[in-house]
Amino acid sequence: MIFEKQSYQITRFDPELDLREMCDGARLCYKSKELTDRTEQEKFISRLLKSNPPHESPIEHSCLSVKFVTNRGITHELVRHRLISPSQESTRYCNYSNDRFDNNVTFIIDRVAIGRITRYLWEEQCRECEREYFERLALGCKPEEARGVLNNDVKSEIKVTANYREWMHLFRLRCDKHAHYQMRELTTPLLKELSSELPLIFGPILEQVKKED
Repeated sequence: MIFEKQSYQITRFDPELDLREMCDGARLCYKSKELTDRTEQEKFISRLLKSNPPHESPIEHSCLSVKFVTNRGITHELVRHRLISPSQESTRYCNYSNDRFDNNVTFIIDRVAIGRITRYLWEEQCRECEREYFERLALGCKPEEARGVLNNDVKSEIKVTANYREWMHLFRLRCDKHAHYQMRELTTPLLKELSSELPLIFGPILEQVKKED
């Protein structure tokens, strides 16, 4: 049995390219002059976002990919976003008794649950889950048949690709104070990193999150 913390890795993010693409898309709407300077591009997109109502459709000419390591409960929430493209670790095909998984089921540490029921009890529950899973495999079950005993603390990797507009929507929901605490622990650091790289797009959402906290 292995215990891990949640994490993320940005695998595709090119602000300069995406700014050019967003401006090119928006220019077609207004037939305005081409913008090659990044400062001019940012001012142009900023005006679109601050217009009333905001003109956000050009933001969709962008792309961001992130790989998350989290639990299955959180991945269930992520795939609720209709406009993302997810690829997720499959418990149908992954056999955690194999060497490539170090013959272990991996669980994501849940600090809140541990705080309520103690670390020892939480680990015992995970250990029982792993025992029943391996027992089913030993009795001849396929991974897709054995997975029924796996709980939502089981580690799952998911790669999410979407345009900036959908990421903006995701952050507004998943960094909100009413979102699940593990979701916030995963998405808020990501939002902060993206905001430092592209404050024009993600900065206002981060400021709203800070204000609500």
